[in-house]
Amino acid sequence: MSKVYRVYVEKKKAYGVEANELLNNIQTQLKMSNVTAASVVNRYDLQGVSEDVLKQGIPTILSEPMVDDVYQEDFPKNEDEAIFAIEFLPGQYDQRADSCEQCFAILTGNTSAKVKCARVFAITFAGNKDDVLNKIQGFLINPVDQRLASLDKPE
Repeated sequence: MSKVYRVYVEKKKAYGVEANELLNNIQTQLKMSNVTAASVVNRYDLQGVSEDVLKQGIPTILSEPMVDDVYQEDFPKNEDEAIFAIEFLPGQYDQRADSCEQCFAILTGNTSAKVKCARVFAITFAGNKDDVLNKIQGFLINPVDQRLASLDKPE
């Protein structure tokens, strides 16, 4: 088996429209004024590509260099943030992963690249961690096609 690479892509704060919308929705729809910050990060686990191909693919396939911050292998987090990830259930179509695989196939000329995607959420709040996270996860996860994803990197 080939190595699994993990890449995190987050919009820079000035372009974080989705994170700002999420924070606003949590504060207004869930009435949770104790939530003070939210971040949305796309996580990619890639297998079947070389390190050189990955370096070519990061600024062209996985991110937009002008508006995204990219982290390889580890995502920097604060101690006061609660982190969780959401992924599609096995068997559900993941358009982001499929598009990445197709783009890497065009880049390399072969179809060996396998990509798994997840959305990572970093939430900063005051109060009981379990109550707040359960409410936010229930708001974000559609149980028909999504589930909580492991934060551990696959081997």
